Amino acid sequence: MADDNFPDEALLVVGEQQRALKGWKQIRITRGIERLPSDFSISMTERFISGEEVIVSPGDPFQLLLGGDVVVTGFVDTVTAQFDAQSHSVAVAGRSKCADLVDCAAEWPGMQIVNSNIQQIAKQLAVPYAGLDIECDLTDLPTVQQLNILLGETPFSILERVSRYSSALVYDNPYGNLVITRVSDRQAAGGFAEGINVEGARSAFSMLDRFSEYMAVQQALDMLSDLSGGSLNVITKVADTGVKRRRQRVIVAENLSAIGIEVTQRRAVWEMNRRIARGAAVVLTTDSWRDAAGALWEPNTLVHVTLPTIKVPDATLLIGEVTYRLDETGTHADLVLMPPDAFAPEPFQLQPQFADVIGTDVRGIQ
Repeated sequence: MADDNFPDEALLVVGEQQRALKGWKQIRITRGIERLPSDFSISMTERFISGEEVIVSPGDPFQLLLGGDVVVTGFVDTVTAQFDAQSHSVAVAGRSKCADLVDCAAEWPGMQIVNSNIQQIAKQLAVPYAGLDIECDLTDLPTVQQLNILLGETPFSILERVSRYSSALVYDNPYGNLVITRVSDRQAAGGFAEGINVEGARSAFSMLDRFSEYMAVQQALDMLSDLSGGSLNVITKVADTGVKRRRQRVIVAENLSAIGIEVTQRRAVWEMNRRIARGAAVVLTTDSWRDAAGALWEPNTLVHVTLPTIKVPDATLLIGEVTYRLDETGTHADLVLMPPDAFAPEPFQLQPQFADVIGTDVRGIQ
């Protein structure tokens, strides 16, 4: 919620001394549920060079606020200064604390994860990075029995696999901490309506990547056909009635254990729902960083949309990504919206097995 003492301007608080810098003329801050880490770039231009020392340095810890609300917390990546006969400009760019999870090699005692869920794994992977916390609101997390970490593999690459296995989303919050959650049912106030608070919008309705039938099958390998007869047994079929011509997609089971079959069944449904949802995207620009209640637009928030000109007369969509902008034309927010199914994680089996060899239910990577 905006503080009346802080109008909607950007305040960059940097360094151990918490130096507060304002007066930024250009701002771009982007956050999303499929984007890690959040990042920003801001700049200011002065007509005359003051000769003062630049007080922002690469590597400085920072917190970026809009109107008193924290939006990104992390470390400054780059500081660029330039001048000509008329002006002197300074630009600063940085990313959230989760940047270290994306950039660095994972550190883990023994390099083998045993009997841990994603929350426990994330907490251990975050140990080398002081101040990086893990926030999780899920209680039904499956256990990873065994997972070997490759040298040089990043923490995020590990978490990305385990998050799919856990049917979870991983992204960062305004305080730079890693969030483990699922698609939210939280609703923003007010929504977007053509002629009221939408400056521009485009919709994209597509049949690309959609199929009339999704068929899940057991995998048959030629080298092992003597064990199974080489048959392809259908596990399930799912139909997308919105696709009028014959177009079939086959999803092959990675594991013929009971869990592997169940995962493949869910993946067929997921494939259909995700492709339908991804084929109905809306990108819009609004004139405010905030909803009707004064809260900043947030990723993973449902919002009501009424845009009849682009054939979206009445829909409830999920904010997948938001970019807060300030430039010479004023304050804007660019949002990417899709149906919630577009962001559901893919059902995933951590350890695929040869499909013709049915073994025990082992759920970790060897």
